[in-house]
Amino acid sequence: MNWIYNGKEVKTSEDLPPESIGFIYLITNLTKDKIYYGRKTFRTLSKKKLTKKEKLLPENKRKTYKYVMKEYKGWQQYNGSCLPLLEDIASGDKIRKEIVRICYSKSELTYYELKEIACSECLEREDCYNGNILGKIFPPKKKE
Repeated sequence: MNWIYNGKEVKTSEDLPPESIGFIYLITNLTKDKIYYGRKTFRTLSKKKLTKKEKLLPENKRKTYKYVMKEYKGWQQYNGSCLPLLEDIASGDKIRKEIVRICYSKSELTYYELKEIACSECLEREDCYNGNILGKIFPPKKKE
């Protein structure tokens, strides 16, 4: 099962915007009618020191490093980090993996994941796998 973005199947990072580093996703368990929001980083921007040859180039005058985009392997097969969801998938439940939003920085990933979970009231719903936000925000305890 591949990711879907804007109604199209995403097979490689070339199917996504070139400067993007990750995305917010929604996995729907079609068998149990449950949802899960999360984020996935598929690229990273890292600093690399310039080689002696690169420092001699006119465009690198006074520079000591460059930024290099590196793609993580295996992000296409990622199914989330939620154990109950992964157990349901392993037991044969059918799922749909959708990319909700493309992100261009780590701060965007954090913000939009939090926004999707909070605005959809996932922590209060029975049909949602999400049990917390960032491991810090949990659903309110019910008074009995």
